[in-house]
Amino acid sequence: MPPAEPDGLVSMKALMALISVNSRATIYKYIDEVPDFPQPCQFGVRRGRVRFKASDVQRYIEALPTRYNRRG
Repeated sequence: MPPAEPDGLVSMKALMALISVNSRATIYKYIDEVPDFPQPCQFGVRRGRVRFKASDVQRYIEALPTRYNRRG
């Protein structure tokens, strides 16, 4: 996991890189539709200042099923 911001928060861009998603719209879809997906923390006056708790992101990633190749 890349280093989180000093306050233990992960930016939208960093989250997208961590879970290999290329679209903010997909992240917002996951927020609405995936029960265990980390919920955003909005702060600041302007819209778009969204961060995710690093511990929630790490917990979500660790809970993802692992894929592996079976050769046989």
